[in-house]
Amino acid sequence: MRSSGWAAVVITAGTAVAQPVAMDGLLDEWATVPLAATDATGDASGPLDVTGLRVRSAGTTLWLQFDLANVTGLQAGAPGEATLRVRIRTGTREVLIDTRGRAAFIDGSTTATPWATLDFVAQPTVASSRFEMRVDLAAIGATAGAMCQVSLEGADSLANTVMHQLGPAEPAPAPRPLTRPANGALRVVSLNTLVTGLTNPTRRPALLRLIDSVDADVYCFQEEYNSTREQIVTALAQADPRENGLPWNVIKTGELVLASQRTLVAVPFSARYQGAVVRADPSIPGSRDILVINNHMSCCGYPGDPSDAARITQSTDAAAVFMQFRAGTLSGEFAPFAQVPAIVVGDWNLVGTSTPTDIWAGAPGLRRQLTPHLTRGDAWTWRSNSGLDFWPGALDIVMVDISRTLVLNAFALDTVRLDAATLSGAGLLATDSSASDHLLIVTDLADSAACDDIDFNNNEVFPEDQDVVDFFDVLAGATCAPCNDIDFNNNDVFPEDQDVIDFFNVLAGGDC
Repeated sequence: MRSSGWAAVVITAGTAVAQPVAMDGLLDEWATVPLAATDATGDASGPLDVTGLRVRSAGTTLWLQFDLANVTGLQAGAPGEATLRVRIRTGTREVLIDTRGRAAFIDGSTTATPWATLDFVAQPTVASSRFEMRVDLAAIGATAGAMCQVSLEGADSLANTVMHQLGPAEPAPAPRPLTRPANGALRVVSLNTLVTGLTNPTRRPALLRLIDSVDADVYCFQEEYNSTREQIVTALAQADPRENGLPWNVIKTGELVLASQRTLVAVPFSARYQGAVVRADPSIPGSRDILVINNHMSCCGYPGDPSDAARITQSTDAAAVFMQFRAGTLSGEFAPFAQVPAIVVGDWNLVGTSTPTDIWAGAPGLRRQLTPHLTRGDAWTWRSNSGLDFWPGALDIVMVDISRTLVLNAFALDTVRLDAATLSGAGLLATDSSASDHLLIVTDLADSAACDDIDFNNNEVFPEDQDVVDFFDVLAGATCAPCNDIDFNNNDVFPEDQDVIDFFNVLAGGDC
């Protein structure tokens, strides 16, 4: 609805946020937040047709959640489509967010403000009919308790300006540990090194510190265009993340690199994908083989454009190879590995539709695994080197075969927000993550069949109340057909105290 903007107001309560909004694009936290404003469908110029707006705050941080009438991209769309602008005022100062213009402006300036100045991010990065946005109004002198005004203009507007009182500041959540679980974990890392970063003399030291700090078993790199396999081997040996001096096995497929000290069996995939079976470590009791798939799909674009279509084709072709692998028909040499756990990582460049991840989620057991930052629930994995144009986005995606393995931990490493003690303990500098425009992504998987069947009812939802009920039913002597592996430590003694300890360790997100 078009309006003159500032005459009428909708008053919303400036209540404190129970916990900061996790900027992950899932929008679960908004379920209990009432609408601050509604707007009619079909009154917008183009697809950015806002139908509802919700507001939350804590201290100087303001979160907005938009409902749209259409599934569309917030940052980019077809040429000629109108942009949506969000104007936020407090006192005599203001921030203007131009979504399709991909720029923020303070106090009417025509010079764009870097996104980091406003701690700005919006999710999801893909096309959606619902988006959430965060902006820190400290940049315009706001304080907790101040009144702010929110209005929309451009593609759509609200009949009334939304007035919101900033709630009291909330304590920051405790950071999660960087270190890998004490035992039972296979750590897989993905990192786009930004145009052959591992041989770039300026950025190489920081990248090697990042590689060393996470102590991974498997490394997947993207954009190593001009490096050789031998140079990658040398870089990993220099970093020595496992601190054992053992040699590294490396597969290089164009710009894609897959490396491990474990034996690798290369699996041929389609364009923009590579894969390998990472063999079990014979020195670790119960260790298993795992299929690791690495990708770097076509860049850029918007929903429905040629780049989006290319990503869909690339994912369709690769997922078809994966299904042949699962069926044991890809090649006789891979048939023995047909049912091993699988993980798909890499730079998906997911700025159009969500179809590429939807395709992979259609494979039996595969689900997307969020990789939030260690210090808060942000899910972005990439940001522009200039801090301008596109705001931080979730381009690096992890898909895990949750029917065959358990995720013990998953995160994106942003050194800027780590405290001095954590940085020092990990041998990192606060600036190390800036060696690439992508963050390093870590996924810890159970490396033992002992953890396979803790999802007792096999509905691929764990943990849930029914899993706990099933566990204690079996402890009490009940029969549970899918519960054959609840003897977590595989010592053929069940039930015993250790099984209960292991169960609750896993329930709490630990290892088993």
